[in-house]
Amino acid sequence: MALDRKTKVRLALFIVALAVAVGSFTQGVLSLGHRESGWYEVDATAEAWAVTYSSGMHLLYYAEGGSSAIRQQLNAVQTAYSDILMRYHKMLDAKAEYDDAANLASISAAQGEPVAVGEELYAVLSDALARTREGNGYSLFGGALWREWETLLYLDEPEAFDPANSAEEAARMAALAEAVNQEDMFSLVLSEDGGYTAAFSVAPAYEALMEALEIDAPTLDLGALREAYLLDLTARAMTRQGLTDGYLFTDSGLTALLGEQESYRLGPRAWRDGQASAGLTLSLKGPDMFCQFTAFPPTDETYGFYTVESPDGPLLRHAHFD
Repeated sequence: MALDRKTKVRLALFIVALAVAVGSFTQGVLSLGHRESGWYEVDATAEAWAVTYSSGMHLLYYAEGGSSAIRQQLNAVQTAYSDILMRYHKMLDAKAEYDDAANLASISAAQGEPVAVGEELYAVLSDALARTREGNGYSLFGGALWREWETLLYLDEPEAFDPANSAEEAARMAALAEAVNQEDMFSLVLSEDGGYTAAFSVAPAYEALMEALEIDAPTLDLGALREAYLLDLTARAMTRQGLTDGYLFTDSGLTALLGEQESYRLGPRAWRDGQASAGLTLSLKGPDMFCQFTAFPPTDETYGFYTVESPDGPLLRHAHFD
């Protein structure tokens, strides 16, 4: 059947429109993969994220060159970063044991028997134990107290359960704090004789307290310094592998600059007019480290921070309790 002139014109226009649509779609797909020189947030791989999602760690990395070269570079950085982060996250985990890593959880599970540990974990435990013995508010054995406070911070309506308003919670906190400050409640023996080992146990009185308070939390726990140790170990490992064109930062306010030559600008937050904003600008040169913590939420996300009224005025609640 012959086509009339009008049908031919319509068919021609349809073919042109289809070609334009296919071309636009193809261009769109290609542009999604296009990369230009600049800063990129590098996430852990899916396999590593399944283990490290609670690590609190983030990586920003600078890549330059052609689009294909940048993609290859970022893929290589992602793989190396994921492997490093997963290794150290497992090593410092106080709750979960792993078949391929001795960690805080496996030391606790051994109930006083020596556990073979690597040199890096031995160094972390030695440092944390020394800081505990300084008596300046940090304890390697404060896992139960840390979890109790952390749980309170992340309640939807924590004010009613705050120690300032709840006598029951105040008594729980007081009992935990008193126990944590008794040195004879805990024993951590670190040895280098014939290899690095760690043996940890708790006194029956402490076990009885945990049972009475119905607390199921690891006692041996790096607590507020976990992210600091994780950041330090990860930064050192990345630097050893030559991955220095970026910086690491954590949810708790720590930053490690990887490059030895690059300068970075950081903006510590301040509380002004009821909201967080940049307080000043710091220029740092790698491989410096920077730490900031606030008693107020530094972003619009308020989880982990709240205010409770008291006879002495408002009390700001945050992770860094005394």
